[in-house]
Amino acid sequence: MSDLNSSATNEVRFSNKQIIDLTIQLAVGAVFVIASFRILSPFIDVVVAGGVIAIAVYPLFLKAVDRLGGRRKLAVALFVLVGIGILVVPVIMASSSIFESAHALTEQASDGTFKLPPPPSGISDWPVVGTKVHGFWQAASANLESFLNTYNDQVKSVLYGLVTTVADVGVLVLKFVFCILIAAIFLANAESCSAGLGKMSTRLFGETRGWELNRLAAQTVRSVATGVLGVAFVQALLAGVGMAVADVPWVGVWSLAVLLLAIVQMPPLVVLLPIAVWVLGSSDNQLIAWGFLVWAILVGVSDTVLKPMFLGRGVDIPMIVILLGAIGGAILSGVMGLFVGAVILALAYRLLMEWLHYGAEDVPESSPEEAQ
Repeated sequence: MSDLNSSATNEVRFSNKQIIDLTIQLAVGAVFVIASFRILSPFIDVVVAGGVIAIAVYPLFLKAVDRLGGRRKLAVALFVLVGIGILVVPVIMASSSIFESAHALTEQASDGTFKLPPPPSGISDWPVVGTKVHGFWQAASANLESFLNTYNDQVKSVLYGLVTTVADVGVLVLKFVFCILIAAIFLANAESCSAGLGKMSTRLFGETRGWELNRLAAQTVRSVATGVLGVAFVQALLAGVGMAVADVPWVGVWSLAVLLLAIVQMPPLVVLLPIAVWVLGSSDNQLIAWGFLVWAILVGVSDTVLKPMFLGRGVDIPMIVILLGAIGGAILSGVMGLFVGAVILALAYRLLMEWLHYGAEDVPESSPEEAQ
């Protein structure tokens, strides 16, 4: 009897020792996880965005590798050059245009030769804000010095906002450059990254189910990247071309606005129609002005044709999910969150639907009478 009690006591002590060891291991692991997360938190958005870009362009990257005779490093270098060129060249063009305009305004202001032209008559027809904008513009053109003295604080606030916006755009472009570099690293090591994600999925969901969800995740990311982000980029590019032909100032800024609106599923006509009205009221070439109006309308409705083409190749994601993901991501992480948030929420939604469908397959069907 005493031997049985001694054995039971040892088992209790042994189990207590296991519990203590497991608690210590979990605590140490939690410390490392939390510390690693805090260290990497400034880079999470950039790394996730780089991963999204890498997954989205991977099929095209493989075709480029084949065309280059299997030279993966050369394909990675071309990807970096093209990606940075797409981002940096428009920003440099827009920045140079802004700096040239600012320099010309500074010289005219110092010489006392600057005069603000009177507002076009079409501005007063703008909805909601047209009358106020026309009144402010008219007052400034009539007596600029008096206008600046009257609205000195407001003018300083607007100028400060413009400077802050330009600085934010510069930081955003730098982040996207880092995203492209990280995406290039992922593409250069695509096989090992895929194998690592596959092992993680199989450990979490099992051998067969893990690889299926891994494939579904990649398919969803490509679908959202091409069907939402790709369409937004195409619309912004087309809008930029039209504005450049119509000689609209600050083309890069307005193109970026079109891009952001398209990502959050708002019509680009919110930006393009006022610009088209301004071009009609100020341009000497009415043929180009009316042509730009038609072009703006076509760009605004082009998503109805482009989205079925791109989204039809992937999985169906409700637009409300994309909208909430983009807006929520923007609230958390700024403009970068527009891209990352839309993809992450769409992926979470698709995996949830797959999980619900997979779980429903295991539930036996029953009639309403049996359920009652």
